[in-house]
Amino acid sequence: MKDNTRQALEDCVEKTDKLREMKLDEHIVQTVKGFRGQRTENDEWEIEFDLPDGEKGDASLFTLRLFLQHNENYSFPQIQHLITDQGLSSEFRSQMAGVRQEYFDLINHHPADIQEDFFGVGEYPTLGEILNVVLNGAMAHTNDQNKRRKYKNWARDGVRKNVLLQHFWFIVAIVLRLIYRISDLCKEELNRQS
Repeated sequence: MKDNTRQALEDCVEKTDKLREMKLDEHIVQTVKGFRGQRTENDEWEIEFDLPDGEKGDASLFTLRLFLQHNENYSFPQIQHLITDQGLSSEFRSQMAGVRQEYFDLINHHPADIQEDFFGVGEYPTLGEILNVVLNGAMAHTNDQNKRRKYKNWARDGVRKNVLLQHFWFIVAIVLRLIYRISDLCKEELNRQS
């Protein structure tokens, strides 16, 4: 395997170990369970949604973003280039391509439990759009004005905002599991070639 490929695999394992230590996926599974409603003294409904702790999520999202961007050799968009290294085992290349495909299949689907136009007329975002808009329009960066406007529109009231955020966190949990699989494959390949 080429030196830059080895470095990418090692970086992937290092960043994933950091994510595993934060245990965000476990936190999401424990906290994002749905919502509860109760009547107030004024006979109005008060709805409380279950969402992860903001600080725990924020710390993990900066590392998670590395796997979504185009400028990291081990990111989902770049795996196709990484696995062209003929020094890598065919088993590793095949399995990495499979996990990459699972990621793109995931982000290209629409949420099954959100109806078209829920966020606005003509708005039916894919899971990838939800991930991208929340991450880059509200959580990690807010300097992309188009994503910021879209986030504010989709989250314009309490119910929409909380439904959006719950879906975002579920997507993050699934992506984290895919990242863990990629890291495990990288560890196996590094051990195979040491």
